[in-house]
Amino acid sequence: MEAHRASAEASAADLAAATLSVQAQVAQAYFALRADDALIDLLQRAMTTDAHWQRMVQNQYAQGVASSADVAAALMRYTRVQLQLADTRAQRAQREHAIAVMLGQQPAAFAIAPAPFDTKVPMVPAGLPATLLERRPDVLASERRMAAASARIGVSKAETLPSISLAAGIGVLKGPTGTADVHAPLFTGGRLSAQVDNAQAAYAEAVANYRQTVLDAFREVEDGLVAANTLAGSAALQAKAAAAATESARVMRNQYREGVADYSAVVDAAGAALDASRADLQLRQRRLDASVNLIKALGVGWQPAADRDAGTAR
Repeated sequence: MEAHRASAEASAADLAAATLSVQAQVAQAYFALRADDALIDLLQRAMTTDAHWQRMVQNQYAQGVASSADVAAALMRYTRVQLQLADTRAQRAQREHAIAVMLGQQPAAFAIAPAPFDTKVPMVPAGLPATLLERRPDVLASERRMAAASARIGVSKAETLPSISLAAGIGVLKGPTGTADVHAPLFTGGRLSAQVDNAQAAYAEAVANYRQTVLDAFREVEDGLVAANTLAGSAALQAKAAAAATESARVMRNQYREGVADYSAVVDAAGAALDASRADLQLRQRRLDASVNLIKALGVGWQPAADRDAGTAR
């Protein structure tokens, strides 16, 4: 009976793992869609500016002030932004369709209204306990399979999960004794019956799988922390670069009006500003993706409401 119950709990945890994976995919697809919204807005504003400059350069050419090369450059710039806008709109529509399918709805009858890309990156608090990883459904499923194998040969599970300390955004993996030994034994089980070789082999396999699942969980948390910290610094630098490029484009336009700069310099500065702003949006999206991966790695939020309310962390 105990083995059957543990196997059923493992199957339920497998379902929770699949659900958590889909939830993460939906969240990341949604953030990508909002990044598309922001890029569409950016391109629309750039296209409005380019249309104004195209008309101005055309008028200057008619007055003999601008060259035919300036007219061609203005048209090429305006056309390029139009094409980028069309591609981004198509990309957004495809993301919307993908989200609809993830949610089990017909793409044609599903719509997400455009909105600002102002989602804040969640912060993972310091000092999270190792038991938080027990919330991961794959860890629970592996543990339940080990418990089922143990029950079949009458072996009780001992204390298994090492501790993890997340201090100042850095994870430190420790063994059961507090040393940095990830190879320390995870189990102290009873003696296995020599008469049940098959059950013993199944239990040994379940132990190895559980150990690997736990170590993989720690690795994913560590990877998530590294990504979150690295991208936070990169995003701050890119935001400054985007602001500087935008200011440079503004100055270059003023210099052209004053006859100091060539129009080719205006086009180059505008292109650099657009590229820098696009890169800024991409880094913001990558930070949100990394936060989703980290939260998923920690197994946060997957338990039934009753378990959360009871304060359990199986």
